[in-house]
Amino acid sequence: METVNRSISADLIKTISIFGAVFIHSFGILCNLSNFSIDITHMFRFGVPAFLVLWAYFFETSYNRKNKSERFTYLTQRFTHLFKVYIIWSAVYFIAIANWDVSFLKNITMYFAGFGFSGQYFLIILFQLLLVHPLLRYLYFNKTLRIITILIIAVLYILYGYFEFLLPNILLKIGERAFLFWIPSVFVGIAMVHGKMIKIPLVMAVSILLIPLESSILHQFNYHHFNHITPIVLISSILFCVSIMQKEHLIKTKLKKVSHRVLTYIATHTIVIFILNPMIIVFLLKFNFFNYFHFSYLENLIAGSVMTIIITFFCLAVGEFFQKIGLEKIVF
Repeated sequence: METVNRSISADLIKTISIFGAVFIHSFGILCNLSNFSIDITHMFRFGVPAFLVLWAYFFETSYNRKNKSERFTYLTQRFTHLFKVYIIWSAVYFIAIANWDVSFLKNITMYFAGFGFSGQYFLIILFQLLLVHPLLRYLYFNKTLRIITILIIAVLYILYGYFEFLLPNILLKIGERAFLFWIPSVFVGIAMVHGKMIKIPLVMAVSILLIPLESSILHQFNYHHFNHITPIVLISSILFCVSIMQKEHLIKTKLKKVSHRVLTYIATHTIVIFILNPMIIVFLLKFNFFNYFHFSYLENLIAGSVMTIIITFFCLAVGEFFQKIGLEKIVF
């Protein structure tokens, strides 16, 4: 597989992020859930903001190259493809794992409104960001509006992250799905495309280690919060993503050619892993493996990582099967 024209930095971020997503989803298969182990899984919460930074970066790169008459067509094509993938896999999950102890209407609402399987809400976020991308570009390129937008989002993150109890239920029900929360990720992606992002040292990538620390402190004080909507998750995710993206040459020279191929292969199949891993996890959870193991904290991490690798392997194998029978471009 040719890797010359690809960003190895982006492939590295995608690979780490999809590993983290599967790790979070699958952690309960073998591992003992405790406050400590849950806090550790929060370290991987950078994955969603990082994915959205990269999505915005690559989408804006393509969008910016097109003239005004082509942009609407491009948006429509991207939205249509995403909608097709969403409908196909919502239907598959509905048929395969719907809970028939509840009403048919409730199942339909659950599986086609973004509550059907782990990570489905991410597709809902992408729908919104596609629709409002022209607006977000306008906000970004107008300095006054950009500053006002960032200040509003900062207040929202502080409220949702540390003062959730002050918010009315109707706002809490919206959860993390509203595109407003992901505007910073889009702004960062746009800024990188247009060379407006400040230089960030690579060492700042380790700031993601602050995420489980923040989670632990919030748990100790019994502060309820959304998994991704906290100031530390937002800031550290952006630092992680941008610092790596800005060191493309360094990362490319440090990684061996075989690593390039592995990263590229996984990065180009992240949608396959993202879509399929919940199905495999639902199947494995039926065996109640966690009843047979009692791991220490370190063993939890090792067992969780091994299970993540196994699930990722099966996802990729299924993806290869779809490719062989000519369905990969249709269902992914």
